[in-house]
Amino acid sequence: MKLVITFETSVMNKNGFHDTLKIVSDENYERDIPLHAYPQQASIIFEPFLNLGFVKMNSEKTEKIFFLNEGKIPAKVALKTAENQDLVIDPASFTMEPG
Repeated sequence: MKLVITFETSVMNKNGFHDTLKIVSDENYERDIPLHAYPQQASIIFEPFLNLGFVKMNSEKTEKIFFLNEGKIPAKVALKTAENQDLVIDPASFTMEPG
């Protein structure tokens, strides 16, 4: 048996919505099926490793990182470094539309 369940709401809840579907048969078989519905979200794709190669001290090197938002809503991205105060990230934050 194939069962299709749809869910619509006008109220956004960032923790999602949770419910249970109870299946009961004529032979007294019972089974609770948990149901979860979560709001749409962004899905950012990027190469997590950036290789700058050899960089001379007191010199500059620029590299580009490409990001893609495969999600359904805009994403706010913040780039931070805690280990090296000499590393400059520009821009440090930006918003990405889906696609």
